[in-house]
Amino acid sequence: MKSTYLLLFLSLTSRFGLSQQHYTVTYDQLKEFEGLYEYINNTTLKMAASPADTLLYAIIDKARYPLMPVDKDQFHNRQKDKIVFFRNKAKTIAGYVIYNDTLKLLSKNVSFPRGDVVSKSCVGQQVHL
Repeated sequence: MKSTYLLLFLSLTSRFGLSQQHYTVTYDQLKEFEGLYEYINNTTLKMAASPADTLLYAIIDKARYPLMPVDKDQFHNRQKDKIVFFRNKAKTIAGYVIYNDTLKLLSKNVSFPRGDVVSKSCVGQQVHL
């Protein structure tokens, strides 16, 4: 009986006690990252903050890919690839780095359309960001 409780305690400790802490950001903080950015093969992507679920989305050809905040100016996509935003001398977002690619912010004129609700059914499954 004691071994059962010990096993249960250890499994709960490893599941909850050692789980990764979530880094939280506000909707207003996410709006800093909104914009039109360079993307692969001379294309572009949009980054937009969703007020519905307080997440940043990469929008590529109308497909939306959620980016989870993990640290200041750092996000992960669903594959846990690290996306790191960088800032200029004025401390505003100037672009992002993924893998070994540095991609620049082209325009800040992007926002999530009002009344546009993101549901899990409309979020793309494959993320190549």
